[in-house]
Amino acid sequence: MIRAFVVAPTPMILAGLHAMLATGEIQVVGESASPAEMIVELPTIDVIVVDHLLLEDVARAIANDSSAGRIALVVLTNSGERPLPTLRTLALRGWGVVPVEATSAELQAVVTAVAQGFVVLPVALSGQFSEPRPVVVGTLNLSSPDEALTNREREVLELVSQGLSSYTHLTLPT
Repeated sequence: MIRAFVVAPTPMILAGLHAMLATGEIQVVGESASPAEMIVELPTIDVIVVDHLLLEDVARAIANDSSAGRIALVVLTNSGERPLPTLRTLALRGWGVVPVEATSAELQAVVTAVAQGFVVLPVALSGQFSEPRPVVVGTLNLSSPDEALTNREREVLELVSQGLSSYTHLTLPT
């Protein structure tokens, strides 16, 4: 059972998130409009679900707690770029960014994933974490003296590069 705590600025958002998260796998152990009440519950929390407006306050509370490395955090936001610098600086078990228009199933999936130590992002934001790799197209020089390949290895590579099997030479007339 994943124990979640919800931090959001209004009672309506708190109630909505509580209803969206309540499943057999997720138990909402508390909810608050400020991180102050969350600090008391911190030892019993697996995942904190927070509205982006309160992320900085929650981040400060987590950073000052000794159990920060075992807590996961899910941020609800309408602009995914804002929470990324803050999330990257925290010692968290896992974290995720969820758009405010996410469905109950999507929110539950993210909570489950971050509780297991994963980082979950919308596809649009994932490109910020990886640098594009250049595509290298070239030829393979099998006769290079730096390569320590046997004659058979060179032969097999030559056959495979032509789309043939390494056993093709056995069926070819000699």
